[in-house]
Amino acid sequence: MKTSRGQSGFTLIELLMVVSTIGVLGALGMQSYNLYKQRTYNTITEHSVHNIISAMAAGRIDNDFMDNFGFAWAWLDTAGVPADATARELLPGYVHPAGVQMWVWHDAWCSQGLLGEWCTIDMLSGRHCKGDKWYMFQRLRNGLDVRMEWAAVGTC
Repeated sequence: MKTSRGQSGFTLIELLMVVSTIGVLGALGMQSYNLYKQRTYNTITEHSVHNIISAMAAGRIDNDFMDNFGFAWAWLDTAGVPADATARELLPGYVHPAGVQMWVWHDAWCSQGLLGEWCTIDMLSGRHCKGDKWYMFQRLRNGLDVRMEWAAVGTC
């Protein structure tokens, strides 16, 4: 701060430096915040996949629904308990979170061994509408579990 003839204050250069420093810090903060939001949305989807896997396992234990159908599938895109009766039987006790789209599929013929060892018993795929990744889980007849993720483009 310069003083001359009794005047005091900040020079224009000092003010510009402060404003530009605040701008740079704000830009870095926004980028970090956006990455944080993406990780949060992706974590919600990952937890949904895990919860669906647990619900499908509970469905196998609770009833014979899984083996009574050749195949069952559900498209989940609204929050709460699935509205479709087949989805409720396929995923007992599952409550779907808001903003997540999930596709769930079960093949009873494969689980009974009618289609060979490399067929897919369970498959589910999903993403959060504001997330940047798709997640997929696949359980094969031979006991192999496959998990994949890839970039999602666009929004729901």
